[in-house]
Amino acid sequence: MLEEIRALAAALREVEKDPPREAQRISRVASGKPHPPAERRAIPFRLQLKVFRRDRFQCRYCGIRTVFVPALRLISIAFPSEFPFDPQWRVEKTHRAYWRFAASASHLLPLGRGGKTEKTNLVTACYRCNAAKGDAAFEDIGWLLLSPSGEPWDGLVGAFRRLAPIAVSKAPSLRVWIRAVEEADALAPDVDFAARPAP
Repeated sequence: MLEEIRALAAALREVEKDPPREAQRISRVASGKPHPPAERRAIPFRLQLKVFRRDRFQCRYCGIRTVFVPALRLISIAFPSEFPFDPQWRVEKTHRAYWRFAASASHLLPLGRGGKTEKTNLVTACYRCNAAKGDAAFEDIGWLLLSPSGEPWDGLVGAFRRLAPIAVSKAPSLRVWIRAVEEADALAPDVDFAARPAP
């Protein structure tokens, strides 16, 4: 676990100095016209985990290794001054590492364009790439969809699994993620991240 923390610390030192709010919202530029607003619903936690594991926690747009958001929250709980987090994700109150390394599930075809919230239409994205993509359809923006590398990476889910029960009294919202990890583990025990095919 100490190696995982050291690896994360090294990655955090490399966080770029560009503020996340400078990520361009290119959806309307890419399509040339606004898309109808879609009804937004949270992607079920278990589905997000399936997508993250399939993609080996790598952003399919830029290739960076991402980190399970609840694992980042554990760091914020342990070091609130050095690694702040805001529940509303306000840029000025949240450490930049959340914006660069946090794993998110991105719709290849947005809901407003007829996309579905299902595994085949979702890919892992870092928050920065997901924000830049916005509501654009993947094919409209000209990005390449990268395949995950063969190197195993669990996005610090293993560390989260071991440490979350200790921190849940300070952040009860972690309980839903603990349950999602337990359910995902029960469905796919001993996941070999290097052997999972990507879409």
